[in-house]
Amino acid sequence: MDNKKQVSSAFDGEKLTARSVLKLMIQGAIVGAGGIIPGVSGGILCVAFGLYMPLMQFFSDPIREIPKTWKKWMCVGIGGCIGLLIFAFALDAVFEASEAVAKSLFCGLILGTFPSLIRESKTPPKGTTPREYGKKGKTIAFTVGFLFAMALFTFLAYISGTTAFTIEPNIYWFCLCGFIVGMGFVIPGLTSSTVLIFLGLLQPMLDGATHFDFAVIIPVGIGVGLAVLILARIMRFIFGKFYGAAFCSVIGAVLASAIVIIPRSFSGVIEVAVSIIAGLLGLFGSLFIDKKLSGYEK
Repeated sequence: MDNKKQVSSAFDGEKLTARSVLKLMIQGAIVGAGGIIPGVSGGILCVAFGLYMPLMQFFSDPIREIPKTWKKWMCVGIGGCIGLLIFAFALDAVFEASEAVAKSLFCGLILGTFPSLIRESKTPPKGTTPREYGKKGKTIAFTVGFLFAMALFTFLAYISGTTAFTIEPNIYWFCLCGFIVGMGFVIPGLTSSTVLIFLGLLQPMLDGATHFDFAVIIPVGIGVGLAVLILARIMRFIFGKFYGAAFCSVIGAVLASAIVIIPRSFSGVIEVAVSIIAGLLGLFGSLFIDKKLSGYEK
């Protein structure tokens, strides 16, 4: 049996009942929340729920998959939208209260994902036949991912600090926001919201979503769709053949993303103390989520 048939059957096997509809919507809500919560990867959640490879198959071959699975993906999509909206309100409130505390919380969330990231790098999803890599190969992949991400963040920091390049939220930047969020669903381990924090675009996007501003919502939705359609087939191939090395490079990039958002300025001693507490809460909260999700079979 080829990979396509294996992937499809893994998602097609369960009949669509009231119970399965509720299950898919809840899973979609959790994955949707993971798309914007820093430190939580929507792609990792898809892997945990057994949705990742079927999702890549769906978008890499939509003509074949839509007639068979559209009802199930509609349930997941509705749940995802609900999750996105609920946590958009929550995150917007956190940023309004204190950016330093918010960033500290998110750093803790990111650090708490490393046990799950390391575990997932060793356990490819069903329907894949990846090559095996030794410790040296994985270390090289991790280093490449880390250095590439640090170089990218350094470049973005440089150009955003020049007078010739200023990030002013508009329809094009919101499309980019959506594309980055979509990358978080397609690339397991990538916390797309961390990149948006670094660019200063997460809060404007959240403000637009919580105020139901369609000048924000529509371009973000377009960006998400483009990311998934463009990258699904590529990531299905990469993670199907080079899962271990690809995942290690993602882990390196995630570490780099945690480093660059560490807050460097505080309003006073109280904000420092609250930020430390927030970071610890994020760390233990992320570890708790990992513990709960680790019981799911891929």
